[in-house]
Amino acid sequence: MLPFLFIGILLAFLGIYIWQKEAIWLLSNFSENTTADKKGLARWAGKWFLAMGALSIVTFIGPAVWQNERAEGFFVGIFIVGILTMTILYLIGGQKYVKK
Repeated sequence: MLPFLFIGILLAFLGIYIWQKEAIWLLSNFSENTTADKKGLARWAGKWFLAMGALSIVTFIGPAVWQNERAEGFFVGIFIVGILTMTILYLIGGQKYVKK
């Protein structure tokens, strides 16, 4: 479960960096040339990366708090569904920052 902690910290720092430095060049699915509002996109992406990092950290902490044999599987399942859902919402919502 330790990799979830490291992934969560990495995603959180990446989210803060994208948000504060407006580093949308790190986002593979958006181009600086086709972005209408770079600051808005950086804020949008940064918040989603922070949320994904928080979910990953909760996946690490959850089984330790719950202390049940099946807790790890439950939290990993929630993590997978949560990350997939968050990614879809992030991609759909980010389209409002793209030039039409």
